Amino acid sequence: MLNEIVLPNKLTYIGVFLTFRCHFNCSYCINYQGDLRIRKELMPAQWVNNLNRFYIKRDRMIPITLQGGEPSDYPGYLNVIGNLKDEFYKDEFYIDMLTNLGFDVMEFMDEIPIEKMKRDVPYASIRATFHPGKIEINEFLGKVFNLQNKGYSIESFGINHPDLFYFDILEKCRKMDVNFTMKEFFGKPKRKLYGTYKYPDGVRGKPHESHKYPDGIQSRRKKVQCKTTELLIGPNGNIHKCRRDLHYNEHPLGNILDEDLEIELGKYRKCKNFGECSYYDVRMKLDRFGEKEICPVEIRRI
Repeated sequence: MLNEIVLPNKLTYIGVFLTFRCHFNCSYCINYQGDLRIRKELMPAQWVNNLNRFYIKRDRMIPITLQGGEPSDYPGYLNVIGNLKDEFYKDEFYIDMLTNLGFDVMEFMDEIPIEKMKRDVPYASIRATFHPGKIEINEFLGKVFNLQNKGYSIESFGINHPDLFYFDILEKCRKMDVNFTMKEFFGKPKRKLYGTYKYPDGVRGKPHESHKYPDGIQSRRKKVQCKTTELLIGPNGNIHKCRRDLHYNEHPLGNILDEDLEIELGKYRKCKNFGECSYYDVRMKLDRFGEKEICPVEIRRI
């Protein structure tokens, strides 16, 4: 039997990237604003057996957030959700999902009970993002409405990208009483930086050696000390401290398949890649209670 993994109390977020594949392939996706390296994916049983080793105090209200890519593009995603510590387990997980709703919601509702993805926090457990030009408005809203009508915790979003327009869906949401929120866009289209950052000088310049980005900015990498309270788990099970390392598949803290895995968070680690950070690493966002803005990392200059 595999050892239980007690997660540190300082932990604030667990991001599980089942796959980096997505049938939409949007140019503005955060996963394509860098050198994303596709890698081998774990089998559903490997995800279930090893994530179920995690022990999280329920009063911490920390979910396992399934994402990607598009998590539903991962074969067996329903198997993973359905078999993560269930209601008969004393310390079952809270489960969230970030999705574009490009899946069969009727099958989802047949397989996943409402209670499996619900908790008492200000934001929804299923967070669905509408992508103009990739899915029809009526199809998207029909799926949102069906899930909402059945009692699932779901909210719909748009991305405030300068080239995307949401007039039609905003009007339809108003008429259907569907909650639709615009999310801040993080990135640098046409070399103009969008988004709110704690460390704007950390966002991506031109990376080292063979790593190439399209904007042609010269390297600005600096050595710093970085502290994070998030765990980001790639499709191959590697655990990373930040999105930058996740995308490159570099500097893993371990792998969930490791039998004697121990996870330590909340301490400063040396990093030589400041200036090559993912936009999401150094941005400001609401905490898991929806109460205050936080940054996923703390940076200390050397």
